[in-house]
Amino acid sequence: VFSCFNETYKIDRTIFTVWMRILARVPDSVLWLRDQSPALQTGLRAAAQAAGVSGDRIVFAGLLPKEQHLARCRLADVFLDSYALTAHTTATDSLWAGVPVLTCPRNTFATRVGKSLLTNLNLPELIVPDLATYEDMAVNLASRPDALAAIRARLAENLNTAPLFDTPRLTRHLEG
Repeated sequence: VFSCFNETYKIDRTIFTVWMRILARVPDSVLWLRDQSPALQTGLRAAAQAAGVSGDRIVFAGLLPKEQHLARCRLADVFLDSYALTAHTTATDSLWAGVPVLTCPRNTFATRVGKSLLTNLNLPELIVPDLATYEDMAVNLASRPDALAAIRARLAENLNTAPLFDTPRLTRHLEG
């Protein structure tokens, strides 16, 4: 299960095309998106069909209260970051839920947040230089459960030790 709970305006043609290639290369995989717009759902499913991927392989989730949203995040295997505008809070939520985030940063603040989060959690292998590597990494993680499990284990361990979620440390720094 690939997820991207970003606002749908962050999904552009470039990343959607890559996502469809990933789904084509990983049989029985699904892409889990967040949206409540029936028109957008219809459009994205039609775009998937046009790319040779069954529209049924795109699953949509509505809005939920924060705790329920975090609980459902845990059900995904890999969070696929968007490209034109990348995840901020949704990447943080997925990481906190123990789901690795795959990102391909560019040269603006709005496209480097995932890189910052993953660097802080000591998971640099999930920061890729280009969309071809992004696609290959997503397929690799989906095809190699052992590799995915190892990354998830490191993420779980790092959540407790990395500064990213160390609220007492942040408080001390702010007070200082």
